[in-house]
Amino acid sequence: ILEPVTFGTPVVFGPKYQIFREATELIKSGVAFTIKDAKMFDDLMTVLINNNQLIRDIRIISSDYIKKNIGATEKILAYSGL
Repeated sequence: ILEPVTFGTPVVFGPKYQIFREATELIKSGVAFTIKDAKMFDDLMTVLINNNQLIRDIRIISSDYIKKNIGATEKILAYSGL
């Protein structure tokens, strides 16, 4: 999930994402989107392709999210004692 976010790209995935903290956070922030079927995908792609301001906002939010979470691997390893 985080690789496309690093480049400011919107992320789209299916409805079973709740076990992934990043997915939940990114949906709440408006960077990621969940879809249930092909129609929802088509509708979302139409919005993303035609809304330049939304894409600019996603890039800014993505950048902020990545900066906020830099060092997460080190924090997890330190917490786990590795």
